[in-house]
Amino acid sequence: MKVVDLIKDNNFHDSCLENLFYDEKMRTLSLVIDFCCWAQKDFKEGDAENKIVNLKFDDVADLNSEDYEIDSDSILDFKLKDDGRIELVVESDSEGVQVISFRASSVTFD
Repeated sequence: MKVVDLIKDNNFHDSCLENLFYDEKMRTLSLVIDFCCWAQKDFKEGDAENKIVNLKFDDVADLNSEDYEIDSDSILDFKLKDDGRIELVVESDSEGVQVISFRASSVTFD
């Protein structure tokens, strides 16, 4: 799937980033997210309010090099910038606001 479609079709605000793994050799970035189903436009009464989803980004480049301590960080913003960079803004009680940015050619949403 194209990254623009992922971001256009899903609302990640208030979901929680549970884990982040970058495989430098394979150039993939995996994000495990406790996804807020209730915040989606197609949510229906009786659907599960949350679910764990895995995002796997391919051909990752320019991942900013800060070390991240992930601890159920709340997602504040998830966007595709005009220059093609993906920007994920998260906040945790221990680390405050952090920005994770990178480029990717595509993403799988499981």
